[in-house]
Amino acid sequence: MKTALQKIYVILGKQDKEQLDRLCRLLWSLFSYVNLTSNLYLVSASLVDGMSQVEYIQKAVNAFLRANLFARVYVHFVHRAPRATAEEMDFYYQYYYQNWKRATREFDHEGYMHQEIPRLMLLPIIVPDDRVEPTALAGLLGRLKSAFMLPGLYLDKGTSFLARYEDLLARVEKVYYGHGHGGQPADILCNLCREDIFHDTSAKLEPDPVSMAEPCPAALIISGPEGKMYVCVDAFLKKESLADIDGDLDPEAVMARYHERRNGQRGCLACRERGVVSFSDVSLPKGATHEVGDLLYYFGTLHQEAENHVQAMERYEKSLKLSPVEEADPIYFRLGLSYTKTGRYDEALEAFKKAEKTYRDQYYFHFYAGLCYFQKGDYGVAIEKFSKAADMKPQQEDMVRVLIYMGTCYNRLGEYEEAVLHLGRARHKAGGVREIYSALGFSYFQMKDYDRAIEHLKMAVELDPHSAMDYASLGANYREQGDMNMAIAMYNKAMALDPSMPSAKDNLERLKKTVNEQQLLSLQNNLGYHFKDIRFLSEAVRHSSYVNELQEPALKDNERLEFLGDAVLDLVVTHTLMNHFPETREGDLSRMRATIVNESQLAMVAQKLHLGDHLLLGRGEALSHGGEKSSILADALEAVIAAVYLDGGLEAAFEVVTRQFSELMAHVGERLLAEDFKSRLQEFVQAKFKTIPQYSVEAETGPDHDKKFEIRLTVGTLLTTRGTGKSKKAAEQAAARVALDKLQGDAK
Repeated sequence: MKTALQKIYVILGKQDKEQLDRLCRLLWSLFSYVNLTSNLYLVSASLVDGMSQVEYIQKAVNAFLRANLFARVYVHFVHRAPRATAEEMDFYYQYYYQNWKRATREFDHEGYMHQEIPRLMLLPIIVPDDRVEPTALAGLLGRLKSAFMLPGLYLDKGTSFLARYEDLLARVEKVYYGHGHGGQPADILCNLCREDIFHDTSAKLEPDPVSMAEPCPAALIISGPEGKMYVCVDAFLKKESLADIDGDLDPEAVMARYHERRNGQRGCLACRERGVVSFSDVSLPKGATHEVGDLLYYFGTLHQEAENHVQAMERYEKSLKLSPVEEADPIYFRLGLSYTKTGRYDEALEAFKKAEKTYRDQYYFHFYAGLCYFQKGDYGVAIEKFSKAADMKPQQEDMVRVLIYMGTCYNRLGEYEEAVLHLGRARHKAGGVREIYSALGFSYFQMKDYDRAIEHLKMAVELDPHSAMDYASLGANYREQGDMNMAIAMYNKAMALDPSMPSAKDNLERLKKTVNEQQLLSLQNNLGYHFKDIRFLSEAVRHSSYVNELQEPALKDNERLEFLGDAVLDLVVTHTLMNHFPETREGDLSRMRATIVNESQLAMVAQKLHLGDHLLLGRGEALSHGGEKSSILADALEAVIAAVYLDGGLEAAFEVVTRQFSELMAHVGERLLAEDFKSRLQEFVQAKFKTIPQYSVEAETGPDHDKKFEIRLTVGTLLTTRGTGKSKKAAEQAAARVALDKLQGDAK
């Protein structure tokens, strides 16, 4: 949407004639995009420096008005007041202002002939400093007003005292206000723009506050010293220029870019707020001060709705200072809400007290007062306030909230039956609220009714599976019932959801320690060995995930013991195999040991010992059933063997390993020796006789589905044997076994 320009602001600098010509051509082209009635503000550092440029620009304005008979332009020359006596002021008036006024004679005559306000009005805005002589200034303003130049007066923090001079104010058409002490042209321009935005924002408040998000009144800022154009005061302050004015400009392209940027702006509401806030410390007339107070209250509500309570409180506190007393109650109440949200409960109660006259018949007034007392720990008074709120019969959702807080207050006071009564009413009205079941779970826990407590807490976590506190409460109830495994599982779940929960962490550690001591005794019984120093076994069952989670440097995991246990196990198994199979060659013994000492077999032995039930695992490993993983079980078994070795020496390690592995070693040895007689025979014959066995089919009998083979085996001229079987391989193994037995017997 393209909106006509309402105002053009120009900061004048020390432009030469060429630059002034360029500026005049630019203004001429821009006048085509302004309202039929437009305002041109020419801001200069001083009357003397700026007047010659103003008169030059005035010629372009006159030419435009002659060519456009329906146009009307108000020229505001903004400049510092000369610091002079009354006589000197008279000189400035005659030498500067009267000459400037002569440029409007034709339009004054035109207005007189048509009995209307002239199409060209000169409206100087005088910017005094804090050392100005009020009487001399009043004389100048009176002369200007008499000449129908209708002066304005710009006051900032340093010159606000001039507002006390009624005679002076009677001679000005309008007073402009600026914050701070900035007397530089750029500062003055920004304050003029902000005041315009402030009045526009105030005008939008009553009929349609939503329209405040729209861009501010259409204006254009031209900075002569910079040679830049800007879309608005916000862009000017951020130095986001629209175009350079020193080059050849295409007005149509510039204005197309202007409307694109203006319509694409998203920070207009924040810019309006900054403008309003800038006037909160300015001495304004009473009516304008109240307008600022109203707007600050409105912006406070926006911040409050966005949960930005610090900003909301700042706006409300300033609004209270500027608004009429009769409008203070809503501000105090909303201020109290933000104080409550930020934990400033005493200040909130004070604010609510001041708003009581207006809000005492509203349930939420008593509810929020009760909430403050609740947070302060004054549960008795909180119950009184919540009871008043409940007596006003609010809507069901609000009543449920009141009852939950009342029940919680009774819990805090140790009156658990009363808590159950009020929480039960809340449950009857709205059964799907987690907080009700959580609070009831606490009540029943304190009453030692653990079954009911667990029942309600299960409902709480069903409604909100991410509630760490409710899982921790379940853990506490299972602990009291003596179900340590369920208690640990619930605490683990709580810690997985909220690792920073100290109560869950402490309870979990105590439980694990208790259970661990019981489990270590059970594990020693399973091993058949009781430790002199239980710390070795404690370290052996401590997985790295558990240690990493606790982050305690003094606590060691079982990985070093696993390294040692691997070597001890190899030694014991090797020694035992050599004793059990004295005639077996090294290759067969190596295969036997490899079959025994591997992850699968070690995990099987660990399972027989129920080692997985005794391991200390981190929450992640525990939840993923790490105690059932073969790799973790095998490593832990090696660590336990190392622990036995360190505690009781090699003899104890031999006893434990032999006891746990003897059956496996015997079975594996016999199976391996029995399963490959051909390979063993070939190794034996090659080593002893430097030849290899020869196999041939001697006979093949029986039908296809039940064949029987007879194989003849010869070892040179030394030996001939025969073997039968359902397949050629089976028959060859049988023949090899007979030959091996005969040759090994002869060797002995």
